[in-house]
Amino acid sequence: MIEQFEAPYNKTKAPYNWSVTADSILEQLQRLCSSNLRDGKLGSA
Repeated sequence: MIEQFEAPYNKTKAPYNWSVTADSILEQLQRLCSSNLRDGKLGSA
């Protein structure tokens, strides 16, 4: 089964090109976490 996926994929594969920086991702994560803490959304399951 996996071989059926691998063969065509390996012919056209290309490395993933990041469109944003790691710093940008971390800043967004920090804003999300800060927002959730402020709104009391973390820790409630």
